[in-house]
Amino acid sequence: MTSSPRLVLLSAFLMGTVISFSPSPLHHQDHALKQSTAAIGIEWQEPIAKKEARFEQNSKLMYENILEETPWFIRKMVQKNMNNAIVELCEDAVTETDMYAIIMKITPKANLQDSLDVLDKHKTRAVQHSVTSTASTAVPSAGSFVIAEQDVCFEQNSKLMYENILEATPWFIRKMVQKNMNNAIADLCQEAVTETHMYAIITQITPKSNLQDSIDVLDKLKTRAVQQSVTNTAFTTVTVVSTSEDVLFEQNSKLMYDNVLEATPGFIRKVVQKNMNNAIADLCEEAVTENDMYEVVKQITPKHFLQNSIDVLDQHKTHAVKQFEEEYRTSSFIVAGKEVRFEQSSKVMYDKILEGHPVFVRQVVKNNLDKAISEMCGEIMTENDMYEVINVASPKPLLKFNIIILDEHKTS
Repeated sequence: MTSSPRLVLLSAFLMGTVISFSPSPLHHQDHALKQSTAAIGIEWQEPIAKKEARFEQNSKLMYENILEETPWFIRKMVQKNMNNAIVELCEDAVTETDMYAIIMKITPKANLQDSLDVLDKHKTRAVQHSVTSTASTAVPSAGSFVIAEQDVCFEQNSKLMYENILEATPWFIRKMVQKNMNNAIADLCQEAVTETHMYAIITQITPKSNLQDSIDVLDKLKTRAVQQSVTNTAFTTVTVVSTSEDVLFEQNSKLMYDNVLEATPGFIRKVVQKNMNNAIADLCEEAVTENDMYEVVKQITPKHFLQNSIDVLDQHKTHAVKQFEEEYRTSSFIVAGKEVRFEQSSKVMYDKILEGHPVFVRQVVKNNLDKAISEMCGEIMTENDMYEVINVASPKPLLKFNIIILDEHKTS
């Protein structure tokens, strides 16, 4: 059955009528988008005249990542708002600094910090000074930062420290901490915020119970150029030392100090820190050296934990402390009532054999070793002598285990 020309014409007319009176799908999308954005408190901006924009530095990457981080159902709206702001604010080119101004113009206060964090990930070093100044002075208009209405320049890694302190702060007190930091910056800093300033600021605003955690965040980001100043400041203002004197850490002694604390279980860390500080006050006059840290740790550490602490120190010792090791290796010790001079790494081997045995049998092992050394060796003890001593003094089931310990510490 074929359709009559009249029926085809009528169908075409009806279709034309429906199409001519139906709103475009794009109209439906825009209307729905307006309703959804109004519901979540984001202002819809009508598109304005198109304009070609040239992106400089990493501004295009910032632009794209802002869109990527935006929920899909409002992405088109955010893109239109960014484009409108670019037309209004930028004349020839869009820079990274412009992107900060654009985002602060179009973003609701509740989401502003998240958007700024996206920009921060892609800013270049060349714009860092400008960005940090913008972040500290332009954001107050959005109600997020208050630095007493003064321009602040962040030097060294101070801005990175600032951001990481906020990131490590629980979200429900982050704004309060940020406000306290900004107020402290306004009080303490005139033209620029340095890394040393950040230590002083954190010490001023942080409760004692959380202070060490905050200092640890700063320590991870300090630069070498500020290390001497930071270590001195960190010790005299953060820890409780039984002296009013300032203490300077030399070589890698501060790194040793920090890592001994880090390796200490949290529930006794404060006690260990206090004991180290008191020992430093007793043993050191002007500066703490790496050798001093060995003496401090030996003085305060229980015997069954001593080797673990020494191992921590060994990881950070510099070449300057090798002489101390050589003196230790070639020192004379009283063994079973007899003075014996240990050469090469024989004393290290001796100590490691003892540490490799459980505490409750260690004294028995020591007595057996001392007896064998006294009987077999003269005034000098070498590495080869230690192998002979172990062959004689070690029970057969443990002989292979003890030989492995010796092999690990023999010199080449």
